[in-house]
Amino acid sequence: MQTEVSLAQRRLTESEEKLRSRERTMNQALEDCKRDTKRMEESKQLLQSRVRCKSGTPKFISASGSPTYWIEYEVKSAELES
Repeated sequence: MQTEVSLAQRRLTESEEKLRSRERTMNQALEDCKRDTKRMEESKQLLQSRVRCKSGTPKFISASGSPTYWIEYEVKSAELES
């Protein structure tokens, strides 16, 4: 009986350790995703501020990085160098 209890306790401890490990992995993946999303949004805003239509209004960039609509545009070389 004592052996069965010890075995059950060991299995429970191992299961708890696996769960904690998976939680850490999941939390790390979530933090990585949040960080990547923030970087993508910052890059998107930077691109939108640099790319201007001839009329001077911003040309919007989709999350994939491609234009949401295609029109003739100009980019000021000084903005690209900064």
